[in-house]
Amino acid sequence: MFVSKYYFCRMFRAYTGMPVIHYINTLRCDYARKLITENGCNVSEAALMVGISNLPYFTRLYKRHMGVLPSKMRPERIHEP
Repeated sequence: MFVSKYYFCRMFRAYTGMPVIHYINTLRCDYARKLITENGCNVSEAALMVGISNLPYFTRLYKRHMGVLPSKMRPERIHEP
């Protein structure tokens, strides 16, 4: 069964309460957070891995969805004397 993209978007929003693109971007930001915090990726690597090649756009998107800049998610490095 095929449905139009407009019908799908309407039904998706009715079911989840959010637009499709908002849901997708939330998933992207959550995955980027995991890449940065758990895998040690830098911000630009994480942005590329979630499919966003424009770093300033990714930073704005991440801040909008996660409430903090992606660079603040990096684990602190321990400096040994």
